[in-house]
Amino acid sequence: MSVNVFVELKVKKDRLDEFKVFMEEQISAMVGREGFFSVTFTQSQDDPSMFFLLSAWDTEERCQEHREWRREKGDIDTFKEYLVEDPRRIVCNQIKHTENKGKQSG
Repeated sequence: MSVNVFVELKVKKDRLDEFKVFMEEQISAMVGREGFFSVTFTQSQDDPSMFFLLSAWDTEERCQEHREWRREKGDIDTFKEYLVEDPRRIVCNQIKHTENKGKQSG
């Protein structure tokens, strides 16, 4: 059973653009990691300093291995420099995933 990891990030308002560039680099490095399925990175319309990251992994252990690799590289410390507060992280077991493949609504 795969896991989804939701991360809520409150970013310093004067570092929003820098943070987006940093996250593009971080996300690119996720692709190809063992156990990685997908990632979605979003920014709140109501509060542009709020970002949300949803990643899907085959197991929580693979996700943790990726985080440890990031920590060893120093990326976690750099990541925290952009944040107002510690990120909120929730790990969930995926029950169902559905996509609208090619169908238009409306």
